[in-house]
Amino acid sequence: MPNTGLTYEDMGFASWNVSWWDVGLRALIAILFGFALLFWPGLSLLTFVYLLAAFLFFDGVLVLLQMVSVKDGRWFWRLLHGLISIAVAAIIVLIPGKTVMFLGIMLGAYWIMAGILEVLLAVDLRKAIKGELLLVAVGVLSVIAGAILIFRPFTGLIALAQVIGILNIALGIILALLAVKLALASSRKPAPA
Repeated sequence: MPNTGLTYEDMGFASWNVSWWDVGLRALIAILFGFALLFWPGLSLLTFVYLLAAFLFFDGVLVLLQMVSVKDGRWFWRLLHGLISIAVAAIIVLIPGKTVMFLGIMLGAYWIMAGILEVLLAVDLRKAIKGELLLVAVGVLSVIAGAILIFRPFTGLIALAQVIGILNIALGIILALLAVKLALASSRKPAPA
């Protein structure tokens, strides 16, 4: 890869510390969860519910860890996203016997909220990260998937699982690209004097 001459600080990542790994871990979990939903034939409602709850819980924990490790003054958006993820995971585990319609509407509402929070975070980060559109893409994709689930909750378990699987693979790829960008930027970070 050609040397662009840009430093870690020039790219706006100075306050991100070494957070590429938690973004990368979120990407890996999202991709694995997406493939599990796409290629697990005969997925039962209970299995789907518990897989979804586990994904949301771990994603929420990783976002909260990111809130602690990234010192950029934007901790509130990460706190809100992490707490919403964990709360939705808890609700799903506490009421697993609800219908696919309820699950679809609840997930749709969650993804719309999480997507809006991702876009707000991206708008806030544009001052620190030059040209960063990956978080906007994550947020927009979440809002679109959330709207589909709210307006088409009767799509059935298999269709719902496939929509969620495809969404998570796409989100995972976007997060993986962001992790690579962060890792490359952190490798250009000058050593402390």
